Amino acid sequence: MMELYTNERPENPYDPSWLAYWAENPHLLRGVGAGAVEPEDPPDDPVEPKDVDPKDVDPKDPVIDPKNADPEPSDWRADLPDDLRKTADRFSSKEDAIRAIEGFRKRESQVRVPGKNASDDEISAYRKAVGIPEKAEDYDFQAEGELTDEMKASQAEWSQRFHSLNIPNNVAKELAQMVNEDSEKMMAAQVEADKAFADAQDDALHQEWKGDDYEKNKTLANRAFTDIAQRAGVKLDDLTKIELKDGRFLMDRAEMSRLFAVIGREMAEGTLGPAMSDSERDTVEDQIRDVRKQIADAQSEGDSKRANKLFQKEQSLIAKMGNKPIVGAGRAA
Repeated sequence: MMELYTNERPENPYDPSWLAYWAENPHLLRGVGAGAVEPEDPPDDPVEPKDVDPKDVDPKDPVIDPKNADPEPSDWRADLPDDLRKTADRFSSKEDAIRAIEGFRKRESQVRVPGKNASDDEISAYRKAVGIPEKAEDYDFQAEGELTDEMKASQAEWSQRFHSLNIPNNVAKELAQMVNEDSEKMMAAQVEADKAFADAQDDALHQEWKGDDYEKNKTLANRAFTDIAQRAGVKLDDLTKIELKDGRFLMDRAEMSRLFAVIGREMAEGTLGPAMSDSERDTVEDQIRDVRKQIADAQSEGDSKRANKLFQKEQSLIAKMGNKPIVGAGRAA
């Protein structure tokens, strides 16, 4: 049975099924869209189709009237509802629109930073996806060796900072390692600078204290420094760690060595007595004047034994005030 209506292109240019073929493929008659083709030439001498016997027509075959065939719209957006036309106007073709949808789906599958109006669930999902601990205490810095209290406090403070900035745990580890390495370099450089400063100050003392004077003065200074610290109940290590505004240690300065050298020399010669208040000094001076009067009375009475004891008391009071006792003084004839 002859099939008048078919989607297949007739081979015979005079085949009467050309009209049905064109009706079912109207896009071949005009250029529409990117996939359109040039109209095909009709047969040179088309013939009118012969009458078809109704017996030869399959009732299941669709009957298409070329006059009633829907033309291909020139604008792919034409059949869209009005509420979608504005969005569709952003794309030049269906292909562009589909690609945009595909790109959106890919972006949706990626992790997005929560906005200012994000919900708690969105924030929690984001932190979990990028590796941000739930609590600041959950950061793991993997520090080597035993941590001091100061180091623990520093890590706790940095953990709070990392958590407030939404820093993932692996990034926090890298940052902490970098900070530690930089700190070690700075400390090493500081130690070298302190050593260079101390050596320069010591060289200045060598230039000032020639020959044996350098060793003598350094010995006197160290003795005085140690003795005064012990009297005051202060640890020597604490004194040696005192820093000035320029970052240098106080006890590395040449001025301190000169100062304690003088103090040490005075202590060695016995001319440096304990510090006294003005009222205490006045009391001792009154006692000395009284003792001297008693000495004069004892001598006038010829009591040399009593006079010698009073002289010893006088020397003791003089030493208490910080004055050097007179050697041999107080001996009566």
